[in-house]
Amino acid sequence: MRHTAQRRVGYASASVDVVYLEGASTPPEDERFLVVEWVQSGAGCQVRHEPPGLRYVVSPDKHAFWMSEAKHLARRLQLERVYFLGAPTFGPSDPEDKDGQGSGGDER
Repeated sequence: MRHTAQRRVGYASASVDVVYLEGASTPPEDERFLVVEWVQSGAGCQVRHEPPGLRYVVSPDKHAFWMSEAKHLARRLQLERVYFLGAPTFGPSDPEDKDGQGSGGDER
């Protein structure tokens, strides 16, 4: 039990760097990675296992959520950095959504 508590303290203080990739850039092949790819169409989020890492393909309705969640996920996976590919958008994805809150809320 004591060992677990010490790990949680280390987990809480771990920092994660964000690295922005451009075009066809890829993370280094010799490390585990998490790539968040911002796409401009579709709905939801797709997860692709690309050894030795993961790629999350995130549609506009989930951009705001994954912008903050990506660093938390990287910490849980004990990664030092998360890679962002493309650029997120933060507008309402539904023209009827006049207050800009989106329809997704804080879904996981």
